[in-house]
Amino acid sequence: SAAVHKKSYGFVQVDASDIDEDVISSFSEEEETYEKLWIEFFNTIAIVSRNNTELQRQNIPKRFWKNTVELKDKV
Repeated sequence: SAAVHKKSYGFVQVDASDIDEDVISSFSEEEETYEKLWIEFFNTIAIVSRNNTELQRQNIPKRFWKNTVELKDKV
């Protein structure tokens, strides 16, 4: 099952047994383009000398890094 939330409404639990995980894990070309743009932006504004991995771990637990575009290469 999965929890689904529609804006301005509460959460609803739905049957998710028939969800095709290959479809939801694949990205369109547009999504991949935006991901590349975001990574480029993130790397451009980053100040390498101020990189603070410990603070990143405090704000975003390491178990979520694989799902965070700008941090997944650091896993």
